[in-house]
Amino acid sequence: KSRSIEVETLDPKEIYNLYGIPHFMKIDIEGSDLDVLESINNLEFKDRPKYISIESTKTSWSLLLKEFDIFTKLGYSK
Repeated sequence: KSRSIEVETLDPKEIYNLYGIPHFMKIDIEGSDLDVLESINNLEFKDRPKYISIESTKTSWSLLLKEFDIFTKLGYSK
């Protein structure tokens, strides 16, 4: 048996304003990891987390390369 629970959501930029920019960001939001990752595109590089980790469920090489491309465009190379 299950039931719905409504929760308030915040845009990642609102979270950064409330709590600051994390040194390490672990993103694990079942299917929405790239949405959060792309949200930091609006931040200056100096204001971005130094380290970011996402959960990838990609089984296609081309989709995996797209994730790497997003990291590269954000200035992450390792």
